[in-house]
Parts: sequence; structure tokens; C-alpha cells
Amino acid sequence: MLLGFLMFRFKGFRSLVQSEPVTLIYEGKIIPKNMKEVLLSDDELMAAVREHGVEKISDVSLAIMEVTEYQYYPQ
Repeated sequence: MLLGFLMFRFKGFRSLVQSEPVTLIYEGKIIPKNMKEVLLSDDELMAAVREHGVEKISDVSLAIMEVTEYQYYPQ
């Protein structure tokens, strides 16, 4: 609850806790710099692509990794 309030009230705090969306694939090409930034391996990316029914990276026009929610554990 406290974390949610702080994220709502202070944008600077929110940016520390919640990451910005990161483009991983653009026009069928992997962006290595962004993959390193989010600590994602090629194998993990391929697994995610296959989960969506796509066989080849070159068939992906855009892939973005984003955080859509946060979790916290109250004491």
C-alpha cells in the first residue's frame, strides 16, 4: 500500500521502481543494446516469440518489453 502511494505521489520514485518500455525487436531485427539493458538472452526472447506462435524473429515487426503492474508484499 505504501509503495503504491509513493509511486502515485512521486513520479521520480515511480521511475526508480517501475521501468520504461524497451523495444527488443524492430522490423525483424533484434536490438542487442536493449537486450543487454534488460538482461534478456536470445534464447529467452525466442521462447517468448514462439509462445505467440511466431517461428522466426524476422517475422516480428515490433516487440516491446514493458512492466504493466508491480507487486509488493505487506508485512
